[in-house]
Amino acid sequence: MIVLRSRQQASPVFGNLHNASQSPPALDQGPISLSLPFWYRSLRLHTVVLARETTDFMLQRIILTGVILVALAACGDQVVRVRGQTMSGSYNAGDFGYAAGGRDLRVVIVGNPFGGDQAAFERAVTDAMQGRNHGQETNFTTSPGPSARAEYRAVMVFNPSNNLVGGTVCQRDPTSLPTAAGEGTAVALVAVFCLSEQSLTQVRGDIDAAVGPDDPNFAELVGQSTQALFPSKRRKRRSRD
Repeated sequence: MIVLRSRQQASPVFGNLHNASQSPPALDQGPISLSLPFWYRSLRLHTVVLARETTDFMLQRIILTGVILVALAACGDQVVRVRGQTMSGSYNAGDFGYAAGGRDLRVVIVGNPFGGDQAAFERAVTDAMQGRNHGQETNFTTSPGPSARAEYRAVMVFNPSNNLVGGTVCQRDPTSLPTAAGEGTAVALVAVFCLSEQSLTQVRGDIDAAVGPDDPNFAELVGQSTQALFPSKRRKRRSRD
């Protein structure tokens, strides 16, 4: 007798269902390739680029802020202060043009906050004054030529030891004006524009520290004081000198 047995076809996934005790074969764990939409890939790319640009920008801002803070710390104490500008009732804007326009203007320099060679200090002062005035060009000099008008002069008193006023500066012998010995630290300046013994204008200025006559901060103190000493317009405030 011939016995016929039916054959079960094995499932490609679960194997032979006829033998329930047989474990199903493991799934294939090979790499899976996903095809992402183009718009999604583009969005991710832009997000990464934007994040990098934002990081770079923030880093640049931090570096720039640090540089500014260092610069401010280095020069924060070097602020030039010019104040106390006063004018006599007889001053007008044309006085400077008449006194010094296109000619020499005598400069008298009193004191030396740094010590050392006085001639070199005076050259540094007059060099810092050149081109800082309003109006016509002039030549600020301690040794004026024949073009200078003798009755006009600018007197620059450094580190005065008392509260000098313009009238006193113009009326007294410059060598008798008291000044304090300097050690290259704080520098004060009283500048006066004199017509004979009359003070036409005057200004006061100071700086916290300067290391010498070649210090740019010292030059700026002299330059700003020169600019304020020869105003292009009258102001309401007048001195009593």
